[in-house]
Amino acid sequence: METVGTAIISGTIYDTGKILSVNSNFCKILKYDKVDLIKSNINKIVPPYISDFHNKFILNYIETERKHILDKIRILYAIDNSGFIIPVQIYVKIIPNLDYDIRFIGLLKNVDSNNHIFETTEETKNLPVSFIFTKKNGTIFAINNEVTYLLTST
Repeated sequence: METVGTAIISGTIYDTGKILSVNSNFCKILKYDKVDLIKSNINKIVPPYISDFHNKFILNYIETERKHILDKIRILYAIDNSGFIIPVQIYVKIIPNLDYDIRFIGLLKNVDSNNHIFETTEETKNLPVSFIFTKKNGTIFAINNEVTYLLTST
């Protein structure tokens, strides 16, 4: 059985994106202790540059109720406790709450390099999959751990 992490996130205007609770699987996937995540903003685990806009996405949903990422399984990237990006499968859903406005529940699962989204050839199937995220101008804003192996093995 695969490990699924869960997090409850605030959708109120006053504390948009605040992590209210996480389970131990969520912490295991991202290599965090619960105390490091609870009361932090969800942007702590969103890659830089994307996190600049993340709270605006949440507020946009609150104002318009237009779903772009909700109720869909997606493969995205998260930042682990070491600061590296990791591919994760996410599913985010609204939890209506009469007392606390809107909350979101996020389900998170590891995506390994054997997943079909990572095309490989016979020659490359045993090599680590490396990710380097850049802005349009070429500035690197995130990498995964495998990039460090490439840099140290040459």
